[in-house]
Amino acid sequence: MFCPNCGEESVNNERFCSSCGHQLIHETNEETEKDEEEIWSKFVGKNYDFYKYKWGSVDNPAKSTSWNWPAFLFGIFWLGYRKMYKPVFIIFGIYLAIDIFAIFTGLYDVADLINEGLMMGISVCLGIYGNSLYYRHLREKIVMFEDSQADEQTIKYLGGASKKGIFSVLGILVGYLAIYSILTTLFSSGSIVFGTNEGPSGITDIKETFSTEEVIYYEVDFGEPIDSTTVDVRLFYIEDDNEVIYTEFVELVDPEWTGYYSYLYDPDIDYQLISGTYLVRIYRDDVLLREGNFEVTGEVY
Repeated sequence: MFCPNCGEESVNNERFCSSCGHQLIHETNEETEKDEEEIWSKFVGKNYDFYKYKWGSVDNPAKSTSWNWPAFLFGIFWLGYRKMYKPVFIIFGIYLAIDIFAIFTGLYDVADLINEGLMMGISVCLGIYGNSLYYRHLREKIVMFEDSQADEQTIKYLGGASKKGIFSVLGILVGYLAIYSILTTLFSSGSIVFGTNEGPSGITDIKETFSTEEVIYYEVDFGEPIDSTTVDVRLFYIEDDNEVIYTEFVELVDPEWTGYYSYLYDPDIDYQLISGTYLVRIYRDDVLLREGNFEVTGEVY
């Protein structure tokens, strides 16, 4: 027969359309329906009544929208809790693509804005479409059970809720951060980057444009040990294509380090920067090692 919703032809007397998930009308006895209900209940496990109500209250549970608060609040961790790992990998893949874009273009500000919007968008989308996403995941697994005649233990193992799934997502997150760190090391070697905060392994909130009221940190990557205990740091202001020295100081470093990060500017302590372009150069014995620039916008009060 053909699906009345999308027109796709069904095979093997499927009760739901494999294309859109719409329920198909076949002559089934009560025992068959009861067996399928039991499989669904075993697969979903905890909170099955909630999902049964959500799916039963719409015409097409595979595509219809209905709100799910845990999916909205916990996002990818809810996906892990419900053992839906494929969307997790897709989401982290998107984040990684944005990171690669930022690394190769230097548009960290743009990447940060995209990431912030993406984070909120993912939460909202999971809140709205989480139930239908879980329904499609269930239908895919149910077909596998029907083909393999899976036992109760297998159904519960592949379905249900899992706290281990949350830790699996944390593991994927750690892997993503490791890949990002490697890419930054490989393709940002020999550079200076700037940001507004510092973490345990480097600066964070990386960008190229700052307001006059923001604290600025900088991170230098030499690419290899520089065999020196000090470097000279010089900050220049670019005025009409001329470089005007703003400040200079000595930074202590470990000879075995391949880079370092430190504070550069604090508006509450230092003489305030005016709007314009600034250039940071790192020297060792008057030999230029690295340089990088950033912009400052806003008024000085």
